[in-house]
Amino acid sequence: FFLHAAPCSAKLERGTVAIGSGQWHYVSKFGFDVGAGSYEVRLKLLGEASVVPVTLEVFLDEDWERIESLPPCARAHGGPARKTHMLRAMSEWSPWMGGLLEQNVRPHIWYFAFSKC
Repeated sequence: FFLHAAPCSAKLERGTVAIGSGQWHYVSKFGFDVGAGSYEVRLKLLGEASVVPVTLEVFLDEDWERIESLPPCARAHGGPARKTHMLRAMSEWSPWMGGLLEQNVRPHIWYFAFSKC
C-alpha cells in the first residue's frame, strides 16, 4: 500500500467589506502556480437588508496596473475581468460560489474584488 500526498497550500480570507451603491472594493490577491487552482467565496449581510446583488471580479496580475487606472465601475469590462460571478448577499450565508483558474506559462497572482456597479 502506497499513499502519495501532493504538496498544496491554502489561504483563508475573512473580513467585513462595506459596499454601497455603485462601489467597487478590492478584497484580496492569491498566487497560483502553473496548472490549475481553485477558489470559493460566500457572503453574508450584516444588518436588515434582504438581498443585495454583488459581483465577484477576478483579475490577472498582468492587467492589474491598467485596472487600477480605470474608474471603479469600468474595471470589469475595461480590465478586463478574466472571470465574474454574480452573488447574492443575504442575511444568511450564501451558497459557496467557486471557480477554477488555470495558467500554463508561469505562476500568476490573481486579484479579487467585489462590485456593486
